[in-house]
Amino acid sequence: METLEPITGTESEQQLERRERVQNMTTVLDQKNYIEELNRHLRYTSFDDAIALLLCSHYFIQSQTNTPNLTLFLLVETKNVAE
Repeated sequence: METLEPITGTESEQQLERRERVQNMTTVLDQKNYIEELNRHLRYTSFDDAIALLLCSHYFIQSQTNTPNLTLFLLVETKNVAE
């Protein structure tokens, strides 16, 4: 960005308007950067939450599928012992 000289008593109307536009642009860019950083944070937070939910679902499904396998194994072992 360009630097502006301090306001003097002889500054023209165009220079004042130009100074105001530059200050407004700086404010808008600061707000834009803040919003982008906030969105980046929210995106990562949502991503972390999604991973945690997927892991919980995975472990639940895995435990549900292992239980019938264990039951079947025990039944086969019990049958083999009984014979």
